[in-house]
Amino acid sequence: MTDQHGSYYEAHIHGGLQFTGIHDRVEDWIKEIPGSHFDKLHGVSWINGRTFYHNVVFLSEQDLVAFKLKFAGFISTS
Repeated sequence: MTDQHGSYYEAHIHGGLQFTGIHDRVEDWIKEIPGSHFDKLHGVSWINGRTFYHNVVFLSEQDLVAFKLKFAGFISTS
């Protein structure tokens, strides 16, 4: 995907995993990756007063590949 600032890469956490702890694990992991973040405009669910973001954005394809390998089975990139 391309925007006015350049390319970015996206992954989506599968639905229905809100109470498995995967969102917390992803949040901790992306804090260590410069430029990566949750897309807070799309793919959001609110359950019992808690917000779960499902889309994760990366600035490099290498970070996306590392994410796909680490969280295989929990995410998709299409």
